[in-house]
Amino acid sequence: TINRDGLKCLHPKIRSAKPTPMKFEVTSLSPVVLVILEGDLNSRQAPRFETDMIAWLSTQTGDVAFDLKKLRYLNSSGIRALVRIKRYLDQSHRHMILFGAEDTVQGIFEITRLDKLFDIRESL
Repeated sequence: TINRDGLKCLHPKIRSAKPTPMKFEVTSLSPVVLVILEGDLNSRQAPRFETDMIAWLSTQTGDVAFDLKKLRYLNSSGIRALVRIKRYLDQSHRHMILFGAEDTVQGIFEITRLDKLFDIRESL
């Protein structure tokens, strides 16, 4: 089955799900910046998310932890945004942590082997 972004979809919940607007909340918990993601990080949301995050992170210091518990959906555009954010942080000698991903989102990282690139944890 092909989902709304033209990608083959293996999970039945995603096939029938309506797109959920992406929301994110950023909190500075010195020395870590906590980013809570909620909804769908897809081709509609990812470019703005990436731009906004890098702009905001450029005003902050410290490592960044992304809480993925409420992230319902992630496609290649969302992955690209996270990779670019990680690259930005790496250039600044800062660390990026992803945690709390649901099985479907965690599975995307594993299938793409990006679980080897990112520091992915069950909890912070």
